[in-house]
Amino acid sequence: MQRYLIAFGLFILVLASCERAVSPSTFELNVDFDFESENLGLLDWEVFMTDYSMEQEELMEFDFGREALPAPLSGSGLMVTGHNRSDDMFIYMRRLLTGLPSSAEFDLSFDIDLASAYPENSVGIGGSPGASVYLKAGAVAQAPLKLQDNGFFTISIDKGNQSQGGQDMVVLGSIGTQGQLGVYERINRNNSNAPMRVRSNANGEIWIVVGIDSGFEGLTRLYYDRIRARLRFVRNISL
Repeated sequence: MQRYLIAFGLFILVLASCERAVSPSTFELNVDFDFESENLGLLDWEVFMTDYSMEQEELMEFDFGREALPAPLSGSGLMVTGHNRSDDMFIYMRRLLTGLPSSAEFDLSFDIDLASAYPENSVGIGGSPGASVYLKAGAVAQAPLKLQDNGFFTISIDKGNQSQGGQDMVVLGSIGTQGQLGVYERINRNNSNAPMRVRSNANGEIWIVVGIDSGFEGLTRLYYDRIRARLRFVRNISL
C-alpha cells in the first residue's frame, strides 16, 4: 500500500510538472502499479482474452480479479487465468496514461513482478506450461480493442504470435520458474536494457499493454504482483 501511494504521488507530480514544462525534452514518467493491497481494486487496469473462437467461449475458463497470493507467498496480486483450448490463447491487460507530451516518441521499458507456478523445464500438451507461455508488454496510441472477425476473437494491435513479438509488443520472457510445478514463486521480467519506441497521440495519451501469449494447451493461472513502466521523451513527431 505504501509503495503504491508513494508512486501514485510521484505520478501526479510528474503529470503536473509536464503541464507546466516549457519543453518536453526533459520529460520522464515512472509509473508503479503495486497490487499488494486488496483495497485498491484493479488500479484502472482492464483485462481481456483473445485468440479463440466464439464456439470456445464457455471452454476458456477466463477469469481475473484481485486475490491473495497462493502459499507460500504473502500479499495479493491481480490474478488472471484461462484454459488454452484454442492453442493460441492471449490474455491482456490495458491501462491508459494521460498528460504526456502530445504527438511525441518515447523510449518505454517495463519491470514486472509475477507469481508463477510453472517450471521452465516442465512438459505439457502442445508445449511447456512454463517455457511456452510468454509475457509481453508494449504501448499504443489508441485503445487496444478485442475484435471479432468471422467468429474469431482477435486484438486490434500487432502483438506478434507466442514466442515472437510484434510492432506494438515485445517479449519479456517466459513465465517459467526454477522451482517445482504447482509451487508459486515470484519472478521478474523486464526490458530495461532494451527499451521499445512508442508514440503518444495528439491528446498526449498512451495505452500500455501487458499480456501472456500461450502455446501450452492447458490451464494457466498467474498473479501480477507489481507493474512498473518508464517513459523517456525522445522527440516530437508529426502524426
